[in-house]
Amino acid sequence: MHIGIDPTIAELGSLAIGWHGVLMFVGIVVGVVLTLRLAKKADIAEDTIITGAICAVVMGLIGARVVHVIDSWSTYSNDPVKILAFHEGGLAWYGGLIGGILGVVIYARIKKFSLGRFADAAAPGVILGLSIGRVGCTLNGDAAGTETSLPWGLTYTHPDSFAPLWVSTHPAPVYEILWILAVVAGLLWLRGKIRPDGSIFLVMLAAYSFGRFIISWARDESAVLGPLHQSHIISLVLFVAAAGLLLYLKAGRVKPEVQARPYVAATPEGRMVFCPKCGLANPDVRNLCGNCGSALPASGMPNTSGMGKRAQTPAEITGWNWGAFFLGWIWGIGNRVWIALLGLVPFVGLVMMLVLGAKGSEWAWAAKKWDSVEQFKRTQRYWALAGLVYFIFAIVFWSGYLAATI
Repeated sequence: MHIGIDPTIAELGSLAIGWHGVLMFVGIVVGVVLTLRLAKKADIAEDTIITGAICAVVMGLIGARVVHVIDSWSTYSNDPVKILAFHEGGLAWYGGLIGGILGVVIYARIKKFSLGRFADAAAPGVILGLSIGRVGCTLNGDAAGTETSLPWGLTYTHPDSFAPLWVSTHPAPVYEILWILAVVAGLLWLRGKIRPDGSIFLVMLAAYSFGRFIISWARDESAVLGPLHQSHIISLVLFVAAAGLLLYLKAGRVKPEVQARPYVAATPEGRMVFCPKCGLANPDVRNLCGNCGSALPASGMPNTSGMGKRAQTPAEITGWNWGAFFLGWIWGIGNRVWIALLGLVPFVGLVMMLVLGAKGSEWAWAAKKWDSVEQFKRTQRYWALAGLVYFIFAIVFWSGYLAATI
């Protein structure tokens, strides 16, 4: 099969937009969307999901780029500005994984939530996003395989391709995509079937590392330890670590558990409400669980949305609003929070980002009539997701612009 596609999709002045950068962006978005859906089913608080995803994406991009630059320092030492050119490709997945894990671990220590549960929710999205990025590698040839005479070999013909020209090579990125899709299917099947928290993420690490170790024999890479490539060594270390942790944690099948009812009968202390996270029965007058601090279900609180200063903000929607933070006045128009238009004023806009992030949910609840808390939360999730997409695009675009103009 011949691939004669130009690795560069378009050029905007001095800024080149490549297939690798675009598909990396799409992979991140798809991975985050899937993580949001799975994390919600795992009863992880929305603020935790969105903030954790942002920490993982930012630290993951930094880690992926740092490891790639270190690995290819002979290329970047002569032109350090190229380090900022994310859009041209050049991201080490293992570096991104380490950076993303580090970002979430730091956030988990600060927020004090279950790292294992979050990792399990993120595992399918993380590796599915990688498979989409590998499509970009297939198109521009930056992960070319060794020479082969097999009928499904790939031959690159475009002069700007990163692969050797007019040589039939193993489609190593395609092998990896197929393996990843099989791993994702297995991870989704395992959800809710094994314990303890964190086991699915460890299964993902072990399964991917196992496949990558084998596929690396078909990659055109330099040996660093006997016949082993750098990716062989990293894969072997991660596989041993993940498999060892699974054995240490004694991962196994989940036993059926009886779900608690939302409410219990009235007691001498009054009506009680169960915490959806830890199951503790709390007095109905509380908004937060006395044991774990999670928001308790509302019980008959009147819907006062759209009533301005008379509105009572439900405890479930308090917290940081990422949609308001990232999108500012655009979010304000959509939610009728007209004070957000101050974000158009030079310098004031930077302050308004922080103010909207902290007060956005409260103001949106008071400014607009909502059918229910769930409708409000669902709408703000969409805004947050749109804001995250904008944020990722801005990082890729402006880093490329700076690299092209400095």
